[in-house]
Amino acid sequence: MTYFGRGAVISLAMFFLVYVVLSIVVAAGWRAFKETKASSAGFLSGLRLFPMVSAVAGSALFIVPSFLYLEPLRQNEPIDTPAIVLAACGAAVILLGVFRALLAWWKSFRFASSHCLPRLRIECGVPAVEIGAPGPAIFVAGIRRPTLFVSREARTMLDAREMRMAIRHEMAHVRFRDNLKKLALCACPFPLLGNLEKSWARAAELAADDAAAADESSALDLASALLKIAAGPRFAQMPAVATGLASDSDQALHERIARLLAWRPRTETAARRSHRGPVTLLILAPLIALYVPLLGQVHELTELLVR
Repeated sequence: MTYFGRGAVISLAMFFLVYVVLSIVVAAGWRAFKETKASSAGFLSGLRLFPMVSAVAGSALFIVPSFLYLEPLRQNEPIDTPAIVLAACGAAVILLGVFRALLAWWKSFRFASSHCLPRLRIECGVPAVEIGAPGPAIFVAGIRRPTLFVSREARTMLDAREMRMAIRHEMAHVRFRDNLKKLALCACPFPLLGNLEKSWARAAELAADDAAAADESSALDLASALLKIAAGPRFAQMPAVATGLASDSDQALHERIARLLAWRPRTETAARRSHRGPVTLLILAPLIALYVPLLGQVHELTELLVR
């Protein structure tokens, strides 16, 4: 096998191993600790994306550089079958993830393109479009140019205050970039992490509720909007890369409504976020200082893979 072909096989094989091992660790850890209070939407989305981000970053920052830096430039060096099989699996994971993400994006793009009229005069910061859905529906679709979709029945069913709160809820999803996170999750296929994705989706709805409801009165208006939207038929055509006001399961909707009816001010997390920068630097500093020695250790590990 050629020099660069061998490097590609090693990189893909290590990517697959890291991705699978970390995904299993995350799935097992989440199953053990899912009842804890560390369940914010940001934490859950980061936890779900951690295996893929770590596998890609590890390959780009360590596997490939260690091979180019330390592997002798020899042609036609053989490589064992297990490494080739693992590399094929790694390539399959990447191709499947790209296919799923592109398919979800294309379906959302086609949906938005086919429902561009009539425009609604709603001041919400994004384009608003009316759709003829068979029931009440309010959701945001799209990533780079998100669009608010409101059905005719939802417009007639909700009063002005309820509609305002429903729109504020959807605009919170836009600010939090939840549709982009959904697209990223499509690119990270792994069968054991479905429950974690559902938990993130529920936490994202709670976070949008908290961002929309500023006091007891607005929380009651949002709860009322949820009740009315949930009472109608579900809109089955909502694309995958979209966030709807009442797209949860019935149990999750009941929990959200009960939470809004018992509204209380939420604890600020800005102080905790302010510590992320120093903590990140504290973790990265030793890695930067020991980067070259680490490349040697990584190269020895990859040599075990191909022997």
